[in-house]
Amino acid sequence: SVAERIEIRKGPAAVLYGNTPPGGLVNVVSKRPSNDAATLFGFSIGNNDSRELSVDSTGAIGNSDLSYRFVGLARERDGQAVTTREERYVLAPSVRWDFTDRTALTLTGFYQDDPETGHYGAASPFGSLVPNPNGRLPTDFYDGDTNFESGDRRQRALGYTFEHSFDD
Repeated sequence: SVAERIEIRKGPAAVLYGNTPPGGLVNVVSKRPSNDAATLFGFSIGNNDSRELSVDSTGAIGNSDLSYRFVGLARERDGQAVTTREERYVLAPSVRWDFTDRTALTLTGFYQDDPETGHYGAASPFGSLVPNPNGRLPTDFYDGDTNFESGDRRQRALGYTFEHSFDD
């Protein structure tokens, strides 16, 4: 996961972020570099031909004032519906430069590629939830058209955070 934490702002605090809906605002905070070295590798396999490989690595760069974080993910699996697949590839690098004890600049990047986004159709309630004179629908029922329906999504983002503490 590229998220370090998820914050929910409701009520008067949400107004600080501009025009927000009455329900509030969800802020997803990405993982940040740390001077403490740590690397986590993950691998999982599961049903529906699911395979996932992930890495999360952070630490100082030599004896410099720089630290890094790299988060990567590759996931592939068959969708629940016949003929559907899901694929996702994510890269999220970041670098932090501590100018002084009170001033720092963090540069963040994010790239996500979803060449296969699965299936977002819906089955009729007749034959799945309630009885149907023609029988039950199979759990892997596909209501789309493989010649027409497909999904491919790419997201990219660059950002920065500049911090300075004026006092304790």
